[in-house]
Amino acid sequence: MYEKKKHRRVAWVIGGLALGALVLAPAAAASASTTPSSAVDSRMVPTTTKKVGGGLWQYGRDGFPFGNSWSNYHHPTKYHSATACDGAIFVTCKQVVKAKNVWAKASVPASPAFNTAYWNTY
Repeated sequence: MYEKKKHRRVAWVIGGLALGALVLAPAAAASASTTPSSAVDSRMVPTTTKKVGGGLWQYGRDGFPFGNSWSNYHHPTKYHSATACDGAIFVTCKQVVKAKNVWAKASVPASPAFNTAYWNTY
């Protein structure tokens, strides 16, 4: 009987570790796939515009606590992308890739905190 309980406890620990890996993996994958770019916590940021990477980047969030978190990027001479991610436990990201001289616009439903925006060139 003791041996059976011990095996159950080990199964719970392994299951918990696997669940933890599933929670953290999407966030790591989202940030790793967007290099070289910039990330922001757009929790309370209105529209912000910056010249970065040879292009123009706009990002922000509308509505609080709900609304959209978004990223728009324009580059005149390179393929480029804009990515917007929510701040949920299971992170949802949307990436849009466009050709030169066309706006890449990505938007996701916002979380109350920790929303991120990225840009990239290729």
